[in-house]
Amino acid sequence: MPFFYKKNEADIMEMDKRYATTLVDVYNSADKLATLESWFSDHLGLRKTAISAFSHLNVAIGVSNNPNYVVLGKDGWMFLGNVHAAKINQYRRIINYDEDWVKKDVARISALKTYLNEKDIAFLFVVPPNKENVYPEYMPAWMTVDGYAKYAEIFKAQGGADLLFDLYPDIAAAKDEYGDILYPKTDAHWTALGAYCGYASIIDQINADDGTSYRPISMTSYRIEPFDDYELTKALGYAGNYDDIQTVVDFTPKSSVDPVFLTDDTTWQGLQYYRNDSAPNDACVLILGDSFSGQLTPYFESTFSDYYFVHYINVFGGSDPALPLDELIEMTHPDVILLEIIERHLPT
Repeated sequence: MPFFYKKNEADIMEMDKRYATTLVDVYNSADKLATLESWFSDHLGLRKTAISAFSHLNVAIGVSNNPNYVVLGKDGWMFLGNVHAAKINQYRRIINYDEDWVKKDVARISALKTYLNEKDIAFLFVVPPNKENVYPEYMPAWMTVDGYAKYAEIFKAQGGADLLFDLYPDIAAAKDEYGDILYPKTDAHWTALGAYCGYASIIDQINADDGTSYRPISMTSYRIEPFDDYELTKALGYAGNYDDIQTVVDFTPKSSVDPVFLTDDTTWQGLQYYRNDSAPNDACVLILGDSFSGQLTPYFESTFSDYYFVHYINVFGGSDPALPLDELIEMTHPDVILLEIIERHLPT
């Protein structure tokens, strides 16, 4: 009975970011009829095919079937919706941030920098730009922009200008050189080329701030390849055949080091260590970052003899973090700590 029953758990997790409804859910539900309906829908045969056909039709007429997750822009571009940190509202400047609240964040970052500098650890707070701020020309025509200041603008105005390394100016300059290939059409993250441009700026800034002379890797060439399996098309259930690209960056010196996970968390967010005996710099860098650091990893592991990454939520997440900063420093002995937070997550 493939039409009537099929296990769609993986597809539902990929497209809907949730677990499929189970018969146990039906049994435990107060509204058994509605939950049974959900179970039937989740286990319907040809579910993925039907959703994909529906999504193809919607995209063709300029409609998102999941507008909170995906906003359709111009010329085939897609943007992450308000599901992540009210991202579209940030772009539209309709959020009126509390300046006193932002000022407290400035004080916290200042205290962190002072604390680390007293331990002879260089510190850089790095903010990659949201895709829509780099490519606003592809946002939908109906999307108006109000006049409230962005979070980063308030942060700088409240005394944090020397604490926040905003990558937007450098990525905007790179856009003038490379055009529309620093971010994919159908993903919220930067491409390998966009990440390389960010990496180069970060190394320059570390050297400028701390008087170091770390030698960066050098891009020798890049190429563009077709790719149609990004996050935003998946969220729409749009299966394949979308006109998008990925970039592949060739650089030297290049290494490929397998990570060693140092805790029980072996997901991409867990603490991971890369040792590179042939790196041009005998130094240790620890990145407390998010998903944007994923594209930075090949460059940093090739640049430094010791490179660590962990998601910042494991260090600063609540009153009982999984990896308290003191313990993490004792474990890794970094020369440099980068706190990388994508622009959309600054208010959180």
